[in-house]
Amino acid sequence: MNSKPTPPAKRSIFAIGETFMAIGVMCLIASLVVPLLAMSGGFQEVQEKRNAQLLASVCFQAQQAGIDFVAQNGVDPTVQNLLAGGQTSEGRHFQAMGLSQTDASAAAKHLRINDGNLIYSPSGF
Repeated sequence: MNSKPTPPAKRSIFAIGETFMAIGVMCLIASLVVPLLAMSGGFQEVQEKRNAQLLASVCFQAQQAGIDFVAQNGVDPTVQNLLAGGQTSEGRHFQAMGLSQTDASAAAKHLRINDGNLIYSPSGF
């Protein structure tokens, strides 16, 4: 009689080595992603401080050229003046370019007005 050998059973589970490899890859991915998620709050703070420095710098340069953006009623109106911009009689234009209203408002918490000058205050007061 002609009998055919039966095929081997299909392998349906991972071997222990493959399981450890999958766990290792997941740990590697987690070790890269978790610090990025933790830093996202710090990154936002750094960006706000950088924007505050930009606003204070533009305000100072404009004051040196004869334009006073500083509003007597606080930092927020001063920031609005900087976003709107202004021009000297010689044609020099001063404006906080590249900042959205949201970015400028967030940066305002790192600014204060002292003796008619907009001052960068990294501690926030």
